[in-house]
Amino acid sequence: MSELHPRLRPRPVRVRGDGVILQCFVWGRDTDPSVMLIHGNGGHARWWDPLIPWLVPGWRLVVPHLRGHGDSEWAEPPRYALADFAKDLEAVMDSLLPGPTPLIGHSMGGRIALSLAARWPERVTGLAVLDSRFEPIDPKFAAKYRSSVSGRREGRGYASLDEAVKAFRFIPDEPEVASRIVRHLATHAVYEREPGDWTYRFDRGVLSMDGDGAGDLRLLLPGLQCPVFVGAGADSWVMPERELDRIRAAVPQAVVEVFPGAHHFMVRCPERVGPALRAFLDATRERG
Repeated sequence: MSELHPRLRPRPVRVRGDGVILQCFVWGRDTDPSVMLIHGNGGHARWWDPLIPWLVPGWRLVVPHLRGHGDSEWAEPPRYALADFAKDLEAVMDSLLPGPTPLIGHSMGGRIALSLAARWPERVTGLAVLDSRFEPIDPKFAAKYRSSVSGRREGRGYASLDEAVKAFRFIPDEPEVASRIVRHLATHAVYEREPGDWTYRFDRGVLSMDGDGAGDLRLLLPGLQCPVFVGAGADSWVMPERELDRIRAAVPQAVVEVFPGAHHFMVRCPERVGPALRAFLDATRERG
């Protein structure tokens, strides 16, 4: 199994969410302050691994696979609204996060983190969102990225691990990611469904043409009561400058930083993103 940091290993913990069992990973010392990291749509908990050396030691990381992703259970029948993900993570917070904590989310994970911060201001001491869209789903976006798999839950099979790993692609594309990171993400994304049948650990039922049902999350921004960090990719269409301007207007105290790369910039330049997140987290601790 591909590992980026052999000397840093997480411990797996299973948590019962809202009708599903979630596989989570805990990194770092139990005596350190805790933070939860939430991956994006189609990803998995190990997407955060490239950032680990900048966060551990010093922080205890709680990193779940979302329902329908990685080693977490699929919802039967499919239930993948933002409210479903949020209920699961409330259970993770109850089980693994002993007190108020910051949240970090990438893409869809940022949407979930924002909803939790707005709903539970007394439990969230900081919010970091990385390249997340807060407006309702765009039908043109859904048609472009989801129409080909709508209604299909199982992914295609590959004859070997290497074949499955070679098929791994960033959506949207993210050039210039180090090959060892690409292989690490791909290796943790697949499993052998049957002998000689490798596939991706992802329920395509997540990719609803109607989105996550959350509506316009921008309406939540002015009411946030915690420090906010916003990271965007310089080449990403998800958080273009006009969207960053809207966030600055809604949350004047937010720290906004643009990084090299596109939507998945955190795995393209972890050496830039990791220290920025560590500085934000440490500041929330000092503030508390």
